[in-house]
Parts: sequence; structure tokens; C-alpha cells
Amino acid sequence: MRRVGLEGKKKKIQPYLSPGLFERFKKYVDAHGLTDSGVVEEALIRFLDDRYDNETLLKRLGVVERQGHRIEGNMSTMLEAFTLFIKIWYSHTPELGEEDKEAARERAALRFDAFLDALRVSMSGTKRGLMDDLVRDKITDPPQ
Repeated sequence: MRRVGLEGKKKKIQPYLSPGLFERFKKYVDAHGLTDSGVVEEALIRFLDDRYDNETLLKRLGVVERQGHRIEGNMSTMLEAFTLFIKIWYSHTPELGEEDKEAARERAALRFDAFLDALRVSMSGTKRGLMDDLVRDKITDPPQ
């Protein structure tokens, strides 16, 4: 952690710390086996270095915020699509009589297993995602 300035000789400073901060500082120095000067020098380097600049952190937070908004938009689109699917499903699916329900349950189990298989293939990376498929299908479908 020891660094020598450009002129080779270090300059002396005498910073003043509040009692609480001084106690924290001394505990850190003692716990890590460092010198007071070494810790202060490293802290100042980090404080003054561009890599630790608040502006850089704010830019990174802006990127994360935009990614969050994009994810939120995708989730909203999927929720709307799922809601629409459920509405259409219920409006076009007649109720079954008691005699047909067992056969329908068996058929539904088989279809659900096929759905899970298709989902596994899609999630394994061998196929594009659902949103990409929907967009690609919309672009490549001829106008009707």
C-alpha cells in the first residue's frame, strides 16, 4: 500500500477527525496491521481517483436504471399478453360435462408435458426467446 510521490519525498499533513471517526480509523488500522499514513494515503488516492468518482457511479446507476425500465416494460408486455390469452381462452372454451372431464384432464396433462418440453428447448438457448419469436413472426408474416 506504500506509494511514493512524484518528488520522492512525502509531504506532511495533519488532518483532524471527530472522536467517533478517529476510533473507527484506529480500529481499521490496528485490525489490518497498517500505518496511519498508509491508510490515509490510500483513502485519498481512492477519493481523488476517477474510478471512484461519483459521476462515474451515477452513470453506471443510470445504465442499471434503464435496464430495469426495459425489464419492467418486457414484464408488462408479457402480463398483458397472458391476460389477453386467458380472456380469449375462457371466451372460446366451452364448459365440459361431467362425463368428459376425466378425458379432458388426461389430454390436458399430455399437452402440458408437451408445453414443458417446448419450454425447456426454448430456455436451453437452442432457440430464440418468446419475445424475439413474436417480433420476428410479426415482421416476416405477409400482410393479410
